[in-house]
Amino acid sequence: MAAPPVMSAAEREVSVIVSKWEFQTYGFSVRTAKRAEDGLSVIRVLFSQPDQTCPVPKTSVSVDFFKDSSTGRLRYLLEGQQFEHDAEEACNEEWIRQLHDTKRAIREQFDSVERPR
Repeated sequence: MAAPPVMSAAEREVSVIVSKWEFQTYGFSVRTAKRAEDGLSVIRVLFSQPDQTCPVPKTSVSVDFFKDSSTGRLRYLLEGQQFEHDAEEACNEEWIRQLHDTKRAIREQFDSVERPR
């Protein structure tokens, strides 16, 4: 069995911040999406609702954190949104729920379309 990947300092920082958001119905995972040469790292957090019947969810919502290595500034952007939030501002679980519900409805609509044989 392979050892779990080691988290970077930026991933650990983001994980601690997201853990403080105290969401009731969403689990999350953290990974570096991009290490930019310009000093800006992108850390992606995926929120989903795995359960016993569907341990690998079909729908998730991403929140990208941007870490500026020159200033130490950390901010985040919700999937499909344009407004950046400072990392000190907690994300509202309702924002994640609305995005998740919209994506799930689109997925269900797509899945209900009969495919040609």
